[in-house]
Amino acid sequence: MELKGDRSRRSGTTSGLPGSPPLRGPGSSPPPYVLALPAQPSKEEEDDESWELASRRKAAEERISWWAASLVAFGGLAWGLDLGSISGALAGARQRFGLSDREAGLFVGLMSVGELWGATLAGVVGDIFGRRRCLAAADVLMVVSALVLASAQSKTTLYVGRVCSGTAVGALFVALVAWASEVSPSRRRGTVMASFELAISAGFVCSFAVFAAKPVEVWRALFALPAIPAFVQLVAIAIAPESPVWLATRDRKRGVEAHRQLYVRWGRDDVAPPLDEGPTTVESTSCWPWRVPWLCVVVLAWLTFFTGGFNLRIFAVEIFEASGMSAEVAARATLGLGVVKFATTAFALARVDVDGRKPFLMRSLGVTAVCALVIAAGMGVPWLVVAAAHVYTAAFQLGFGTCNFILVGELFPPHLKGRLATSVKFPAAAFQFSSQLLFALALDSYLPLLFAAHAAAAVLGLIFVRFVFVESYNKSPAQIKHELRATPFAKWWKRRRRRRRRRLHAADDEAWNPADDDDEAWNLAAACGSPITQRTPLPHRSDDDDEEDEGRIAASFSQSSSSSSSSSSSSKEGKSRSVSLSLSSPTRLVAWT
Repeated sequence: MELKGDRSRRSGTTSGLPGSPPLRGPGSSPPPYVLALPAQPSKEEEDDESWELASRRKAAEERISWWAASLVAFGGLAWGLDLGSISGALAGARQRFGLSDREAGLFVGLMSVGELWGATLAGVVGDIFGRRRCLAAADVLMVVSALVLASAQSKTTLYVGRVCSGTAVGALFVALVAWASEVSPSRRRGTVMASFELAISAGFVCSFAVFAAKPVEVWRALFALPAIPAFVQLVAIAIAPESPVWLATRDRKRGVEAHRQLYVRWGRDDVAPPLDEGPTTVESTSCWPWRVPWLCVVVLAWLTFFTGGFNLRIFAVEIFEASGMSAEVAARATLGLGVVKFATTAFALARVDVDGRKPFLMRSLGVTAVCALVIAAGMGVPWLVVAAAHVYTAAFQLGFGTCNFILVGELFPPHLKGRLATSVKFPAAAFQFSSQLLFALALDSYLPLLFAAHAAAAVLGLIFVRFVFVESYNKSPAQIKHELRATPFAKWWKRRRRRRRRRLHAADDEAWNPADDDDEAWNLAAACGSPITQRTPLPHRSDDDDEEDEGRIAASFSQSSSSSSSSSSSSKEGKSRSVSLSLSSPTRLVAWT
């Protein structure tokens, strides 16, 4: 006997079960009510899509980098004009106001005082009110100080203008480093920051060109020159975006949206990568966890001033004359140093995001050590000293001249960048003052010995960069901090500290006094809210009694921890466990979390 369902299955019309779809036989077409799933892309198609997205994102990052570098360049140009104008304008100001040597020194030194004050103010203002507002305030102060100096009619006005100029320079440094390092893409951050140094070099060259035309008559124009690029940057920053990273520290949603709008406005494409920078823990709001990156920046600041490259540009004429060169030839050779500085910065602008920061620093320190030894050994040969000085300048500019600004922006977290960058300015100012004072004192009699000391400092710096410092290219501050704590030197330092703590604990155990443990037990019970209401002195106990109490407390800890772990698993998620103990004897306590 043949069932109806069997015939239907053979014919392919129905399965014989109520409500079930018909079975498909040979040559049958799919039923009209069966929905076809979308075709999954193949691996080749996924690779093509990811390659296209990466290409669009790279093009957008290039456009953002050029916009940011252009805005940063105006700030560097203003800074370079302001720093270089004093070389040509000082003679005219002294002639106009009759400044003595002491008054001229005071006038020049007031800029350093204002720079420290401006950096301190900009660090706090930038972290609280934002990078754009801090940068705009620095530009306004730069314009005002330039106009005050250019229109000064008394010594007091001249001094006030100089302090305001230094304040603007210090604030401009901190604000530009913070804003540019957070707006620029991580893979192009070095190029953006190197454009700042390139613009400073261009500002020096422009100020020297104006001074060479009419050295005394145009001293007011030299003081007024920085107002032009500062005003242009002020207009540009008014339409520039705020730092998305800083906004993310205040409001995560606003920061993510600003990050996307940055790519839409400046990158002209909505391909923004995820924004992964910003504080994530309560600990990150403190500056103390970032002490290792801060110390690295301070060491680099020490190397900047004590390897001799910075002072070589300031005392170049005196060094060339000490080697046996005439004053006129020495002045021409000094102009060559400016050309080398500008050309080296342009080269670093193109290569710093390709080779990395650490290789630049190591090459710079190695060449610096060799050049310093050549100058120390060949002080009586003018052409050798000039050639070594030019290579010396190129090496310094390739390493410290380019990387210092980049590293300040990369090693510090966004929500603390202003304050940490400001705190670095104080030891850097002390290093600058002491190195220049030492160089001026040793210029007449101990110049070869001084350059030999610079060579030794460069060798120490080479060891520091090789074994302590890490590469920071395309890395977040948290990654850099983690890698700095994992270097061989950091591991050796941790082992040394652990051994020292063990020795101290062993000494404490040998000099243990029960009365001290009475104080510890009482304070701990009061802090934990123990029902103890009256403190009674405890008698002296023997070591056997203490061992018995310690064994009982250890058993209580074990029992309490086992019951706590079996009752819930929330302790694995970071919640602290509390253990309640009734203490009847002085013992050493351990706090468990």
